[in-house]
Amino acid sequence: MGELFQTLGIQWTKLIPQLFNFGIVLLVLWKFAYKPVFAMLDARQKKIAESVANADKIQAELARTEAARSSLSEQLSQRSIERGYLALVAGRVDADEGLIDAPIGRDDAIATRMAVRTAGRPARTRYRVEHRYAAPIAASLLACRLETGRTHQIRVHLAAIGHPVVGDERYGGPMLEVRRPFLHAAVLGFEHPGTGEQLHFEAELPADLAGLLARFGD
Repeated sequence: MGELFQTLGIQWTKLIPQLFNFGIVLLVLWKFAYKPVFAMLDARQKKIAESVANADKIQAELARTEAARSSLSEQLSQRSIERGYLALVAGRVDADEGLIDAPIGRDDAIATRMAVRTAGRPARTRYRVEHRYAAPIAASLLACRLETGRTHQIRVHLAAIGHPVVGDERYGGPMLEVRRPFLHAAVLGFEHPGTGEQLHFEAELPADLAGLLARFGD
């Protein structure tokens, strides 16, 4: 090898230090320049792969969500979703049960109120008397079932027949110590969008409404 270097006019003793220095330069470049770049590229490729996987998951989730939305919308349009409410209303409701079929639209006088209007959207509320009370005021506890879903529908309908919800100041209800409408979403039932299973949920009265109701008697 030494003879070959001599033939080429290369001094062996000078070449070795140069090769050593060149190796050190390559090592420094790898550690502080090339290696971080390759690591960054590798991390970026992993992030791209993760993003693609996440996008697939999101797309699948959106498809399930859209299918569920479509199913629930169809059930709403067919009026097969059970939506039951408990309402304590002012006055004695004489009929044991009834149907309020009256269109609802925006109140011309007060923009934040709804009202029964001939030109309003169709609205139907069924009710059944659960209990009648005489004190501290005459009142009736109603189980209401929505057949449509208009804004403030139950409150508007009950006020329209002369029995506003207790605590509903906006629609003329008597104000007691609970400063909100005595209207409670008690029952929800619908068909599971994925399995077709019929689901049914019930919720007890919240403490403030239960406490108010306990004050009423025959």
